[in-house]
Amino acid sequence: MINFGLTKSGDEIPNYKSPEQLKKSPVDRRSDIFSAGIVVYELLTGAYPFAGPAHEIAQRISDGKEKEKPPSQVNSAVLPAFDEVSAKALAKIPDARYPTARAFGDGIRRAFASAHDAQLSRRVSNETIFAFTSPRSEPEHMPALAPPPSTSSTPAVTPIAATPVAPIPVPA
Repeated sequence: MINFGLTKSGDEIPNYKSPEQLKKSPVDRRSDIFSAGIVVYELLTGAYPFAGPAHEIAQRISDGKEKEKPPSQVNSAVLPAFDEVSAKALAKIPDARYPTARAFGDGIRRAFASAHDAQLSRRVSNETIFAFTSPRSEPEHMPALAPPPSTSSTPAVTPIAATPVAPIPVPA
């Protein structure tokens, strides 16, 4: 996972490091699954999965003693089908995590399908899954804002409607 300046030091949170990174042990792609699991947890709940000062959290995670609350207990709008996906992605032992990002994505798709009694194809995008599973505080439809009034120094702007794009089929 590329560090976009998200991993902080000192008492700042958030920290997206896996237990093996915190222990300075060898890492593989499952370390990225842990970090992505934190991001998915935050998308589902709006909260960081571990509580307390950063140095204590890091120690508890690396010791394997830190256990996050299931997302459905943090945010009642999150369906319980996502609790197992989150727990597997945030497993403290790498062998207990999803082995690949594709497997993690498939787990999210299965949770979404079981929560909505639907069969998902590989054509359902990750954006669609997150759009239907993330908490919403705003109404489903927001009216478009009127463009700012035109002045002699500012040319008028005509809004252009976005054209929906069909998802690209992914071979199974």
